[in-house]
Amino acid sequence: SGRWLELDLSTGGNLPANSDDNPSREGMPDLKPGFELGPSLRIKFLDEDRYSLQLRLNARALITIEDIGNWEYQGMLFHPELRWEQVLNDRATLISSVESRYGDEDFHNYYYGVAPVYATEERPEYMADSGFGGYGVNIRLRWSVDRDWRVSAGVRYYELSDAVFNDSPLFERNSASYFYMSVSRMLWRSTRTRALPERELPDGE
Repeated sequence: SGRWLELDLSTGGNLPANSDDNPSREGMPDLKPGFELGPSLRIKFLDEDRYSLQLRLNARALITIEDIGNWEYQGMLFHPELRWEQVLNDRATLISSVESRYGDEDFHNYYYGVAPVYATEERPEYMADSGFGGYGVNIRLRWSVDRDWRVSAGVRYYELSDAVFNDSPLFERNSASYFYMSVSRMLWRSTRTRALPERELPDGE
């Protein structure tokens, strides 16, 4: 990494979903738990002690997990994100971002494709294209309880009306909003460290 460029890891994931709980997916395979992992090139436009502005170019592969030893590749996601971070005080950091998503055919078809064997009169066969997968905005507050514990809470909004898969029979809503909270703990720390502003501590994204 350099003064204005940094190469890091980008992660994401999804929880399992039972198709029997979704009328649009009835009779189709369940969505398995999965994780996304790949490189993140971070371009630092501003990098001050109390605030920063970065463009994060994230590329991640989606891997789903059936059980231990049974993992399956489900496609690639390109996820650029413009992120602003501002340290409010010794404990609190405000983070806001604007992001967009672009997936390949495999990635979009995992969520929105309908194979011929699962097609019905109400749910025709569908193959998604690669391309634009929507955009979103996010704002959250991160609070450091002490040196090891942190709590985050935020809201996120996604707009999907122009996504390439919005004509899928499994596509139901043009937009979505979420409120979320998380708790994290530092499990291990090197005995050799250097002083970092709070905003530079790893946040699992």
